[in-house]
Amino acid sequence: MTQIVQHERLSKALKVVWKGLTVQQRVEAASAAGTSVEYLRQVLACGRPPGAPMAKAIEKALGGRVTRQQLRPDVFDDAPCTN
Repeated sequence: MTQIVQHERLSKALKVVWKGLTVQQRVEAASAAGTSVEYLRQVLACGRPPGAPMAKAIEKALGGRVTRQQLRPDVFDDAPCTN
């Protein structure tokens, strides 16, 4: 599978997660990740790549529904999250 196809599938998957969150869940996730709802939207719905620490924070805030590997495959290998 080409990188472009993989990126398109990932983008769609992240958008599905974003659209599946209620307004309250978005607020709570952003707060837990230490960021704003707008930034979280940019990452999940618009494809903005977060920094490595923020990718970890988003993964934790969303309870693993989005992983750091999905957000930054260029930084993180395929090892599952342990913290």
